[in-house]
Amino acid sequence: MLLLNRNKAAIVTEIPARAPEPQEPLIECFDVAHYRAQVTAAGVAIPDEVDLIDFYKQTPEARLFSPNNVFDENYYLSYYDDIRAAVRSGVMLSGFAHFVLHGAQEGRFPNRDFEIEVGIGVILGKLCKEDEFEQEFYLTEYNVAKYFVKCFPIFTAYKFFTAYGRRMGHVPQRAQKISFESVHSDRLGTHSPRFQSEHVELIRPHFDASFYEHQYGDEIGGSPPFAHYLRSGQNEGKSPNSWFDEAFYRAFYADLAKEIPTTLSSGFEHYLRAGRREGRLPAFDLELCIEKIYPGLTRPLLLINVANLEQRLIPKAFRVVPDRPKTVWFMLPTINPDLFFGGYTAIIRLIETYMGLGFDIGLFLSDDPSHSIEYFCFHRPASLLARRRNEIEVFSARNKELFKFGPNDFFVAYSAWQALWAHEYAAHTTCKTFAFLIQEYESVFHRHDSARFLVDMAYRLPCVALFNSKILEDFFRSQRLGVFKDDVNSESFLTFEHVLTPTTLLSAREHRTRTARKFFLYARPEDHAARNLFEIGVIALRQAVASGAFPRHYEFVGAGALTGPQYVDLGFGKCLEILPKLSPTVYADVLRDTDVGLSLMYAAHPSLVPYEMADAGAIAVTNAFANRSVSNIEARSRRLIAVECSIQSIVEGLRRAVHLAEDTDLRTNPAYRISGPGSWEEVFNATFVDKLMSKLARYGPKRDVVPP
Repeated sequence: MLLLNRNKAAIVTEIPARAPEPQEPLIECFDVAHYRAQVTAAGVAIPDEVDLIDFYKQTPEARLFSPNNVFDENYYLSYYDDIRAAVRSGVMLSGFAHFVLHGAQEGRFPNRDFEIEVGIGVILGKLCKEDEFEQEFYLTEYNVAKYFVKCFPIFTAYKFFTAYGRRMGHVPQRAQKISFESVHSDRLGTHSPRFQSEHVELIRPHFDASFYEHQYGDEIGGSPPFAHYLRSGQNEGKSPNSWFDEAFYRAFYADLAKEIPTTLSSGFEHYLRAGRREGRLPAFDLELCIEKIYPGLTRPLLLINVANLEQRLIPKAFRVVPDRPKTVWFMLPTINPDLFFGGYTAIIRLIETYMGLGFDIGLFLSDDPSHSIEYFCFHRPASLLARRRNEIEVFSARNKELFKFGPNDFFVAYSAWQALWAHEYAAHTTCKTFAFLIQEYESVFHRHDSARFLVDMAYRLPCVALFNSKILEDFFRSQRLGVFKDDVNSESFLTFEHVLTPTTLLSAREHRTRTARKFFLYARPEDHAARNLFEIGVIALRQAVASGAFPRHYEFVGAGALTGPQYVDLGFGKCLEILPKLSPTVYADVLRDTDVGLSLMYAAHPSLVPYEMADAGAIAVTNAFANRSVSNIEARSRRLIAVECSIQSIVEGLRRAVHLAEDTDLRTNPAYRISGPGSWEEVFNATFVDKLMSKLARYGPKRDVVPP
C-alpha cells in the first residue's frame, strides 16, 4: 500500500495477508453501504452476496478503503507511525481496527478535518463528571459530536467530549455556554470592542499563539500574538497556525484575490467561513493538490487491479474425469442477450451448429452465474439453445465446485480472457490445444497497460484461430500476430464471414416519392465501445450540419446504445435522437429507411454496420484503418464511402453521401448489394466443423496429457 507520510515522502507498507481478528466493536462501526460505495467507485465489482466484512478482513487490498465515513485509513496510517508499523507487522488488522479498539479512546484523529478542528494550543473546555454531563444539550449543540457517535455507536457523547470535545472548546452543560471571547479576553491583551466581534469568535479557537510567536517573533515585538495577528498579521499574509498556510491558500485559490483584503481579512477567514465546507485545502499536500485539479489521478487503482488481473490468469480449479463423455466446451464471459452484439451472434450460431451435429455441449461462463442461461432462454425461446436447454451442461467460474471435464474434451474461447484459461484446460486433454474465436484485435480495447499485455500474451498461445472476416485474418498475417507470429503461412486457422442483417431494398418508386430523408449514426456512447468513435462522429456531424451539408428535410437518428432514448444537440435546430439497442426486426426496418449512414471503427475489424447500411440501400460513410484502405472498402459496393481518419474527411464524406443518396439507381439496384453468405447455415455447417476438429487434432502441441 502506497501512503504519504506527514513530510510527504513516499513510503511503502506491506500489509500482511492475515492479521489478528478484530473484536466485535469493529462490526458495529462498519458501515457496509459506505464501504461498498467506496469499493465500487474504484471499479471493483463485488457480488451482492459477498459478506463485505469478511471481504475486508481477508483481502489485504480491500483494507485500503475506509469502512466508515468519519474514518480515513490513508490519513490515519500516514499520521501515526506506530500504527503503521503495527499494521505492517501484522499486530493490527488495519488503522480502522486500531481506531475502534484503542485510537478513539486515546484521542487520536480519525481524519484530517478532526486534526484541524481540534487544533493546537486551543484552551480546553472544563471537565465535568459523567452524571453532570448534559448529553441532549451537547449532541444538539455540536453536530460533529452527534455525527461521530452515530458512526461509532460504541462511543458515548461523554467519551467524545473528554477525548475531543473539550479540545475543540466545547462545553458540557448549557449553563457554561457563554461567549468564548468574554472568558478569554484577557489572553488577547486588550478589551477593545474590536476583539469581541464576531470575527474574533470565528478566528480565536483556531489561533495558535505559540506557533505564531515562534514563526514571527522578530516582527511582533512585545505585542500579544493574537492581537498582532488581528491588527496586521492577517492582512500581511501571515499564517495563524501550523496547519493553515496563508500564502499557499492565496496562491492555490487565485479566485480569492479580489476579496482579500476588501471583503475578507485573509484567506484563513475565507477558509473558516466557506472554504472548509467547500473542501478547499488549508495547506500544500501533493496528493490532494493534484486531486483537486485532476480528480482520481493519484488513486492507486492498480493496486486493486493486481487481484483482478491475477484472477484472470489463474483458471478456475478443475479436475479431469477420465470416464466423462466427449464434450465441446464454449467459454464465454456472459450469456446475457442484453449485452449481445455481432460477436455473440457468431458464437451462438457456432454452438447451435455443434448441437445440431450431435455433439455434447458445455457452456463455461467466466462472469455469469450458471442460472443466467435461464435469462437467455427467456429472451430467445425459439433458439436451439433454449429448446434443448436440458442437454447443455452449464458451469460458472463463480461456482464453489471444481470444474470437471474429460481428457477428450475440446475448448472454444470467445475472447482473449477466456483463451488464457482455455489454454490451461486444453493442456490436460488429448487435443492439447483450443480454438480461439478472434472477432477483433482485442488489444485496441485497452491502453498500453497490464490488461493489454495479457491480451497480447493470449494471442501468442498455441491455438486454432477462427477469424471473423478475411480482412481480420489479413491484418493478423501482415502484423505477424497470433498464429502468424512465427509463420505467415501457418494453416492453424479458419476464416468465416459474418452474415449481414437481412433487409429488402426500396423500390425505385418508393425512393422517388419519399419526401423525408433519414441520417443514421451507429451510436455507442458507452466506454466499452470507445473504438466506435462516438465523440468523433458527433463532432463531424455537427460540423457537417453547420456547413449546410444536410438539407432541411433530413432527420437524425442513432442506435446501438444500451440505454435511451438520448438526445444530442447538433446545432441549427437539428437534434440527434439516440435510440436504445434495437431488436433485429426493428434494426432491419431502420436500415431500410436510412438514406445516409455514418459508422466508424478505429480497429482492425471493419464492423458490420457500414456494410449492413450499404446492403440495405443507404449511402454509408466509414473510415479507413491500417488494414482497410479506401479502395479496399469502396470495392465492396458503390454505396460505401471510405474516408481517411480526419474530421474534415468525414465531413466531406457526409457531403458526398447526401449527394449520392438522391441517385435512385444506386440506391435501389440489387447489383450494388454486398456480396457474402446469405445465411448462417452457409457459414457454420458440418464441413466447417469437420475442418475445425481436424485442425485441432493436427495443430495441437505434441505433448503428453498433464495430470491434474
